Amino acid sequence: MKIYADNKYTKYLTNLLKHYCKEQEPRVEQVPNGIIANEHENGYGVFDSRFRFVKSSSQNHKGRKGQFVPRFDHDNIPYMDADVVYLCHLGKNNFGHFILEHLNRGWCLTDKKYQNMKIVIVDEIGAGKVNDYIFVLLGLLGIKKSNIILLDKTTRFRNVFVPTPGFDLSAFYTDAYRDMWEYIANSVPDSKVYEKIYLSRCKMPMERPTYGEETIQNIFAKNGFQIIYPETLPLPEQIALIKNCKYLAGGAGTALHLALVMKQGGTVCQIKRNTPMQDNADTQCI
Repeated sequence: MKIYADNKYTKYLTNLLKHYCKEQEPRVEQVPNGIIANEHENGYGVFDSRFRFVKSSSQNHKGRKGQFVPRFDHDNIPYMDADVVYLCHLGKNNFGHFILEHLNRGWCLTDKKYQNMKIVIVDEIGAGKVNDYIFVLLGLLGIKKSNIILLDKTTRFRNVFVPTPGFDLSAFYTDAYRDMWEYIANSVPDSKVYEKIYLSRCKMPMERPTYGEETIQNIFAKNGFQIIYPETLPLPEQIALIKNCKYLAGGAGTALHLALVMKQGGTVCQIKRNTPMQDNADTQCI
């Protein structure tokens, strides 16, 4: 990685990246007669038949704080006679958060054993629906929309399969998580190939302006970059374009997370646009 910045920022980012490590490959834990709890603001997670919390279902790994282990009524729990995969909770229902923090268990869905099971997403915020990109991404992993359960209340299942995370933001990554994105990329038909792509923020909503964006994108255009406006394209088309480019550039933000579908050996150029000692460049390093 090359950093073009002053010494203070260079030191900050270098130290940030040191936290990443490659971990052993994730596994899937089977919980017979398992319970997926959704107590909304009081917490969520998987419990075994003896009401013990299954630690691998925690959203917070490496000891980070923030998730409540819920208490719930052990009597009269609804039962569904099905084998299910515990995928994630809905969270902020945000694309960037979903692909990095919630789809980090999705690596197991490349295995046909799990593709025909029901996939559970805990709706702890009471949204009642999920955004279309979730259906799209899970569809590219071989999951039918009809097999996705948006769980709004604590429920017991015949078997709950809990994949351990294959990625944790600013902490670790695994080959399984990276392979999942290769699987997604291969599920999208090829389109026109551009060697160099710049992901512009010029057509984003006015409440999220990026000052100087037009000037910057014009510099990249003069250097042979094809200008793409991600929010104007269907997600599969974005993936089709990005997966075959060799150079991907743009301002720091969610759009650059799709560098995950690039072939290994590609180059990502991230232009810093946030506060001096804050960054998300570490999300691109795997």
